[in-house]
Amino acid sequence: MKPSTDTSGKHAIVIAMAQRFLPAAQVTVTSLGAGLINDSFLVHALIDGQQRRAVLQRINHRVFNEPAQLMANMEKVLTRFHNATAPSGLVMPTLYRADDGLTYCRDSEGGYWRMTSYIDNATSIDTLQSSQQARRVGIALGCFHATLADMDVSALFDTLPGFHVTPRYLESYDAAAAGFAPASDAEGSCAAMIEEGRAAAGVLQQALASGVLRLRVMHGDPKMNNFLFSADGDTVLSLIDLDTVKPGLYHYDIADCIRSACNPAGEDPARPGVEFNMTYCQSLLQGYMSMCGHGFTQAEIDLLPAAISLMPYELGLRFFTDHLTGNQYFKTAYAGHNLDRALRQFSLWRQTRQQQEAIAQQLQKRAAWSAPLLDA
Repeated sequence: MKPSTDTSGKHAIVIAMAQRFLPAAQVTVTSLGAGLINDSFLVHALIDGQQRRAVLQRINHRVFNEPAQLMANMEKVLTRFHNATAPSGLVMPTLYRADDGLTYCRDSEGGYWRMTSYIDNATSIDTLQSSQQARRVGIALGCFHATLADMDVSALFDTLPGFHVTPRYLESYDAAAAGFAPASDAEGSCAAMIEEGRAAAGVLQQALASGVLRLRVMHGDPKMNNFLFSADGDTVLSLIDLDTVKPGLYHYDIADCIRSACNPAGEDPARPGVEFNMTYCQSLLQGYMSMCGHGFTQAEIDLLPAAISLMPYELGLRFFTDHLTGNQYFKTAYAGHNLDRALRQFSLWRQTRQQQEAIAQQLQKRAAWSAPLLDA
């Protein structure tokens, strides 16, 4: 979590928002991270002669159009972690309250802001360096799910209806692509791969509708840089970015984590090559199942290989649709950025699809990883 120079052009607003949460402090801010959705800042505060650090974020109101509900979900989940009788193994941030007592505040332009505690001695990484790290990531996600396993999903708002519902993304793509003619080989390739995977896009939603899967509290975005490691990279300290916490499917979380973690080339199109690392996948699944595997039925386990293949397809679909509609969702750095991202994800999708049987065979060894599974 290393800060960079603030180039937002709205420094005064950022300072003013920080002081809403820390009214008695002298504060300075710097940009933090490179998230695709929200703007984040590291706050340095001087309070009674003591230095304190916090994370200030401007919630993307265009993406999250019910920020108050988002913050209510976040508060409920963090309260569950902080009040847990058994330690989760994760250090979770705490929420600051603004000067009016709320967990968020608004600026003069209508923007929504929040502040959380800064997790010291932690760092984020974009790509794994070892199978041990992959196992640690799996353990951390398993700890997150296990701590929230008995939480009533009806207590949470669905802040992003349709999020991680692949058939909905196909509907959006179909609307965006009506009358579309590919202007390049890259666009044509993306369109062809979307058609190639269309028949399997509804596998998880069909399982939910039939009762094979059930809604649970999911993180929603367990990608690599949302796992905070110790400075030596050996231990996962926290799983951050709770914007997308909502009722959903564990399968989406597991699959999206594997999609992000098991491609050592990462998600940046500037890095050459895309590779699905089966060794990392196995280690991550081992770690996860050691913490949470006892909560799965056999039927749920059987759906994991298909879910792991589905997630890069879904993200490629989302990137390409955003490309067609003018880059309204994901931040871009250049023309064609979302197109390049889509191509990368579709390449990964083809690799994971080829590995479904191997993943299924690995899951047959799960008895050595976790407690016995529930009966189907």
